[in-house]
Amino acid sequence: MPKLRVAGAHVKEMLKDEQIYCTSYAYEHGIDRPDVVNWKWSN
Repeated sequence: MPKLRVAGAHVKEMLKDEQIYCTSYAYEHGIDRPDVVNWKWSN
């Protein structure tokens, strides 16, 4: 389904960008981002 392929590519790119941002933040600050460390499942 071509429609899903486009949506899937967008999500994949977004998650890859988030990974790069988290890695850069950790490298620059020496710790993980606070919102990542303190994240909890919502009920």
